[in-house]
Amino acid sequence: MTRLLITGASGLLGANLVLETEDCFEVTAVVHKQSMKFSRARVVQADLEDTRVIRRLFADSRPEWIIHCAADTDIESLEEDPQRASRLNTAMSREVAKQAFSVNAKLLFVSTDSVFDGHNGPYKERDETAPLNVYARSKLDGEYVLAEVCPGVLIVRTNIFGWSPGQKKSLAEWLHSKLLKEERCSGFSDIYFSPVYAPDLASIFTQMLEKGLEGTYHVPGDECISKYEFGRRLAVKFGFDPELIINTSSAQMHWIAERPKRTCLDGTKLTATLGIGLPELQRGLVRFREDYERGLFEGMPPKQKMEVLDA
Repeated sequence: MTRLLITGASGLLGANLVLETEDCFEVTAVVHKQSMKFSRARVVQADLEDTRVIRRLFADSRPEWIIHCAADTDIESLEEDPQRASRLNTAMSREVAKQAFSVNAKLLFVSTDSVFDGHNGPYKERDETAPLNVYARSKLDGEYVLAEVCPGVLIVRTNIFGWSPGQKKSLAEWLHSKLLKEERCSGFSDIYFSPVYAPDLASIFTQMLEKGLEGTYHVPGDECISKYEFGRRLAVKFGFDPELIINTSSAQMHWIAERPKRTCLDGTKLTATLGIGLPELQRGLVRFREDYERGLFEGMPPKQKMEVLDA
């Protein structure tokens, strides 16, 4: 059974990847502070800012594949703290990549569609990058340093939605929480993306690793959609009144960090290479509701003692 190490396993993407892979792989799920419990995966609490901890983690788990999800995605606070962005999204990724290269493990680095300025699109892998904020720059810098220290790294740019086990909520979760209370909520009609339901990425990621893909790939959903329309689709799928989603412009927001307006991605390279279709947004929204109804992450994280990895 392939040994798979997933960092950021208490985050939205990492936690969903663990749930989708733990029955088929020998998974080590790495978290920082948040307690987690999965049915099969080994959960390890580790501070990946410490290079000695990273070395011990790799020595203990002996991974054959690594999916590096750990990152700081707080766009607003990172805009005021570029050093933190560089430390957590670039330098930490470099150390993970160094260890992956040293043990000849396949590494998949999860990047973002925000590396583009949003003036055009849908973007292909070869299109010029132009990040508008500190977060996006730190992720793009992560792409650069990983390619330098770990030849053969697989870089995936995407944009996800889904349920998360922690306190920080995604756009879809925020919309759902407002709709549950029949509250009106803003939907930006001038910001477009191509979202993928987080669990749908697991199969694609494992196929990419099995095929030994290298370089940069875009993994978008099958639609380029405004966040306003996304909110309306979500409302309808749950049986809420879509008129609760208010058509608004991002110009009304007083964000510190600038956001790109249209970061839809072109997935032609992926579909041609793997011979698959892109994840369907409509099916993703169905799964989003099904996972809510079955209580995904309900009661998580539990109060439990975890394995703590020190230097």
